[in-house]
Amino acid sequence: MLASSNAAIAAGATWAVVSCQQNPKLTEAIVAALQEADDLIKQDPRRAAELYIQATSEKMTPDELVEIMRQPGTLFSPAPHGVMLQAEHLAKVGVLKTKPTN
Repeated sequence: MLASSNAAIAAGATWAVVSCQQNPKLTEAIVAALQEADDLIKQDPRRAAELYIQATSEKMTPDELVEIMRQPGTLFSPAPHGVMLQAEHLAKVGVLKTKPTN
């Protein structure tokens, strides 16, 4: 399973904090799965792209997705990065009803 760690973490920040405290084994499993996905992206980006497309029914080709994954500045890590930028974008396109302030 491939996941955007930023989206996964940002989607339910309050739930995540409570769940991490109440379910440390689940938290460890999620972090390990994110790390495994990130490792696959680094070691075999084409296979990672194929799995992502299969899981999401994305319409682009694996080669197109690999090209995006290799763009300068693209980072794959279990640690969240650029969450505010994503939140601002989600507010701009209407996914979030309230624009984040911090």
